[in-house]
Amino acid sequence: MTSRQATTTLWRPTGPKELDLVRELNWRAWPPRLPEQPIFYPVLDFTDRG
Repeated sequence: MTSRQATTTLWRPTGPKELDLVRELNWRAWPPRLPEQPIFYPVLDFTDRG
């Protein structure tokens, strides 16, 4: 029996150049953020607010 780790899906806007860097890291890590990349992204959908 093989052991498998649980998969967690994370979402982050990614352009083609950054996606190439992720691929080079064998899909295991994000490359460091570029200075112009924001840390926080605005919420565009307020339908889940209570």
